[in-house]
Amino acid sequence: MKVLIPIAEEIEEMEAVILMDVLVRAGYQVEMLSVTGDRSINCSRGLQIKSAGQLRLNSKWDLILIPGGMPGAVNLAQSNTLKSVLENHVAEGKIYGAICAAPAVVLKPWGLLPQYNITSHPTFANEIENWKDIRVSFSENCITSQGPGTALEMALFVIETMSGKKLRQEVEAPLCMLRS
Repeated sequence: MKVLIPIAEEIEEMEAVILMDVLVRAGYQVEMLSVTGDRSINCSRGLQIKSAGQLRLNSKWDLILIPGGMPGAVNLAQSNTLKSVLENHVAEGKIYGAICAAPAVVLKPWGLLPQYNITSHPTFANEIENWKDIRVSFSENCITSQGPGTALEMALFVIETMSGKKLRQEVEAPLCMLRS
């Protein structure tokens, strides 16, 4: 399973790193690629992430997950390369996702936000028609989630959606997640 997590200056580091870490535990090949070509990305809380390279137009992925954070999501939304890669990905009927500010700031302006059952960071609730106050949502091949505190749940949901409940359970068990 080949996964892209695009990164840009001031993205939310927890979202990017947690998504990558959990998906790697599932055996996925995950790449964080810079949309600007910068090898070192300064995140919203000061953490630096090293990019594996620059996102290119001819890139193909099984799954694309877009982290949020502000103004990181704005910086991602300014990438024409990311827009083209994601539009082609969606046109092929592949699963994609966004967390925190990214559903409102990246997907919505690009016309890639589903019509129903969408979530995002609650501060963007008024900007998204049919916004739902749920931690992780799946609609029309798009997975959305609310923010840093839901990144682990989103990653596990992605694993179950892409590879089944058994793999999710295998990855989740050693994480010692609280169960309600």
